[in-house]
Amino acid sequence: MNSAHRSVVLGLATCALMIIAASCGSAITEVAAFPMPLLQVHREPQPDQAQQDPAQLAFFTGTVVERSGEYLLRDSSGQVYKLDDATRAKRFEGKKVEVEGRLDEDAKMIHIESIKDARV
Repeated sequence: MNSAHRSVVLGLATCALMIIAASCGSAITEVAAFPMPLLQVHREPQPDQAQQDPAQLAFFTGTVVERSGEYLLRDSSGQVYKLDDATRAKRFEGKKVEVEGRLDEDAKMIHIESIKDARV
């Protein structure tokens, strides 16, 4: 097939597709308005992640206070959360800290991943 003939065939095919698309009208517009993603990524949980609390890691800022042997984080609104690791929290008693951890909303407890002085 020579290039002139190929161009004519491609041109006719393009015209035919445009006519079909025009006859579909709004269906093409609706599809174009909500394009499908080209790639969907699904990550399988790692074995150690499957055993952890499903809550996402978050940052919490407040002051560490001690009450009846428990260490708590009091935020600026006065809300209080238990800290699950007294050993790590004890050295920050009375200080403003930033805690990275997972919140167990039912127990109002933060499972500490890291804790550091917020004034640094």
